This record gives sequence, C-alpha cells and structure tokens, in this order.
Amino acid sequence: MGERGDIILEGLARTVGGLLLLALVAFEVGAVLVNTVQLDDAARRAARDAASALEARGSLAAAEVAADDVAADLDGCRVDEVAFAEGGVTVTLTRPAPLVLAGRIGPIAERTVGSATAQAPADP
Repeated sequence: MGERGDIILEGLARTVGGLLLLALVAFEVGAVLVNTVQLDDAARRAARDAASALEARGSLAAAEVAADDVAADLDGCRVDEVAFAEGGVTVTLTRPAPLVLAGRIGPIAERTVGSATAQAPADP
C-alpha cells in the first residue's frame, strides 16, 4: 500500500477507536441509569414487603428480614436502613452500578453508588 492507503487505514483506525470509546461511555451511562431504576423499584418492593411483615408479625426484625430478602434478589444491593415512623416503614437500599471501567476509578466509582428510599404505610 502506498501513502494513500496508510492515510485511509489511519482514519479507519481512529474512527473504530472513537466508536468503541463512545460505546463504552454509552454502556457506563446506561448501567448507572438501569441501576437507578432497578434500585428504586426494589426499594418500593422492600418497603411494601417490610410493611406487610411488620403488620403480620408486629416486629421490626421481621420487617428487616423482608427487606433483606428483596435486596438479596438484586446483585450487590444492601439494606442501609429499615425504620418505622409516622405510620409507615421506610427502607433505604444502596447498590453500586455494575460498571466496566468507571467503577475502577476511585472518585468516579464513589459517585456511581445508587441509593433509593421508599416508604409504605403500616399499622403494627
């Protein structure tokens, strides 16, 4: 190949590299968004289940177990708090987003840990 072929190859390599980088960024952003939606849904389910357990058994410990069961269904999710106040159960869940690259960079990884809080009415 001549000089012209080298220029075309270099341009093609840059284009492919740029597209791969763009795909990685899109995946990382998508992972954070999906994590946020899943965490919010799980927090609402955990609060509902915890409220049901509190009403059925009259024990905050039973509510905590119910919230833990919901969190266990979502990889990497953990229950930060289960509290009874103002006639309802409040549950807070956290989960780091499943990232490929950004999760390995300290300051960025800290910002990609999602948190969701939900409340469900309960009358123990």
